[in-house]
Amino acid sequence: ELTNSAREQSLIDYIQQTGIDANPVLITYKPVPAIDKIIKENTVNRADIYFNKDETDHRLWKVDDQKTLKLLVDEFSELSSTYIADGHHRSASSAGLKASRRKEGAAYFPNEDYFLAFFIDEERLKILEFNRIVKSLNGLSKEEFLQKLKQSFTITSIKKAQKPEKEHQLTMCLNGDWYKLDCHSEIIHEEHPVRCLDAEILTQSVLTPILGILDLKTDERIEFISGAESLQTLEDKITKGKFDVGFVLYPASMDQVKRVADHQMIMPPKSTWVEPKMRSGLTIYCINE
Repeated sequence: ELTNSAREQSLIDYIQQTGIDANPVLITYKPVPAIDKIIKENTVNRADIYFNKDETDHRLWKVDDQKTLKLLVDEFSELSSTYIADGHHRSASSAGLKASRRKEGAAYFPNEDYFLAFFIDEERLKILEFNRIVKSLNGLSKEEFLQKLKQSFTITSIKKAQKPEKEHQLTMCLNGDWYKLDCHSEIIHEEHPVRCLDAEILTQSVLTPILGILDLKTDERIEFISGAESLQTLEDKITKGKFDVGFVLYPASMDQVKRVADHQMIMPPKSTWVEPKMRSGLTIYCINE
């Protein structure tokens, strides 16, 4: 997997060569009644674009009434803050492209000052977890692995697959058997915006010290499954012998995501799966205009 800088450079090269931005950055904000009212008034009629893909409806309405647009601009201008919920690399690559073009003395296009974005209020946003599956137990037997886990978790055997019921609880599929893992208080650092997150707790207490995974982005022994996938999908990958263990996380909250951003920190790799996701290419923004 590409590093952050390599991924951003790859996106910069793509936008530079194609001249298009076809994947909007998802930006969220606290609900505003006036904005909701404008949206409702402009979506009562039939959508300009409609199609269904993978049992998901996509509807787009074009708003070109200048009075309505001004109302929206005025309302959004009053927002005290907005947050990138999905698309950090895309927004960074757009800024990087602008800087690169300026450095090269390339022809200026007004559209290069902006990037494509999709705004949604945080109450309409759904954050799912990103679960982890690992190919080996790093030379440990099942019993040895469970014994090491007991140093940081209270382990309870459960009869079937289930998701965690609360924060700081994980569920685990180990060679086809399911367990509930409750974090000991000493591994929870509530005062730290990142270290208190279950995805980071799993990394610092299990993946790195026990399973020897030092870099989640490059280690080929670990893979990620979004919370939109069924637990059966995760279990099948383990029972079919390709993986030894899987961990199911409790989803991070929007408040946790904002707390990390407000402290100028970075969320752990693959820690959130955010919906809705607009299909790539559904909207296209031409940079070179």
